[in-house]
Amino acid sequence: MKQVKLTYLNKGNISYEDALAFQQEVRKIIIELKQLKIDTSANNLLILCEHQPILTFGSSAKESELFIPRGKLSDVGLDHLDIRRGGAITFHGEGQLVGYPVYNLNDQMVLYEM
Repeated sequence: MKQVKLTYLNKGNISYEDALAFQQEVRKIIIELKQLKIDTSANNLLILCEHQPILTFGSSAKESELFIPRGKLSDVGLDHLDIRRGGAITFHGEGQLVGYPVYNLNDQMVLYEM
């Protein structure tokens, strides 16, 4: 079994939208390398960050689960975004560490590089 690196990158406090766009760009690079049959292990990445206060609404989100109507979330300092993932409503905020792994799942053994 080959050993594969998973490098971490601390993006600090970054907007949810910017973090998502960065994940999508890394994923695109990995897919392109896979299609060219080039080793993708150097691009395997764990993105660490935190976000400004935001609620993300997944495909299972129900408006009835909110204590505040969606239109009034900005009044309490919350942004919101509908996203393409499963799950309900998720809060992300400052001080909350979030990790987004973006790597080729065909790579079986992962070594963390700090």
